[in-house]
Amino acid sequence: MKSYGRGIVISIVLLFGLVACGTADPAPVDVVDTEAEVQEVPAEEHSDIEAVIEGEADPAQHADEIDAPEGATVFQLVEGETEARFIINEVLRGEPKTVIGTTNAASGEIFINLDNLSATKVGMISVEAGTLRTDSNFRNSAIQDFILQTGKYPQITFSPASIEGIPVDVAVGDTITLEMTGDFTIREITQKVTFTVNVTAESETAVRGFASATVLRQDFDLTIPSVPQVASVEPEVVLELDFLAAQ
Repeated sequence: MKSYGRGIVISIVLLFGLVACGTADPAPVDVVDTEAEVQEVPAEEHSDIEAVIEGEADPAQHADEIDAPEGATVFQLVEGETEARFIINEVLRGEPKTVIGTTNAASGEIFINLDNLSATKVGMISVEAGTLRTDSNFRNSAIQDFILQTGKYPQITFSPASIEGIPVDVAVGDTITLEMTGDFTIREITQKVTFTVNVTAESETAVRGFASATVLRQDFDLTIPSVPQVASVEPEVVLELDFLAAQ
């Protein structure tokens, strides 16, 4: 079987959501002093600012951009073929229930050097938090408005820092298991999280896989208040991503 260029590596990440309404009030909005002195913007920065205004650039992306390794091939998460989800258990109206929230709005890039897999890099993976959906509109609103505050914090991100288990060579059809550790950020809280990633070389231009990790709600200060219908909510949340990444 033809070698898949010695490798595929993919990272992912997931998102986070929770199951009932939160009690945290939205953070106050800073008041802008309209009479404050306006600083002159250097001419060389005008083009970047204009691009942002016109929707052609996102200033938040610059801090997380990475340089692709020399000779690397870029694989992008395919939104229509990628599903991020969270899974959490609760007791609802006296009965155990597993709550699952999903979204297809996940994006990211993987840079794979087919001649030197050890040089593989993964860019920031981003999930649009406001697109998470469960089986309850009430729960969806609670997640968006109170728990995740998606109006203020629209994205949940994962910035990989290390990848363990990269093989020397991978053939089309092979499946490998990786451990990927990085910074997982929800709202303004960042924690180190390790995902176990199973990746299959589907073809020479696409990889498909599954990634998972378990995190604690308290680590991200996500509190579930007392709700009459909900007797309890587990502290652990499982994060998963079924993904396709393609050139």
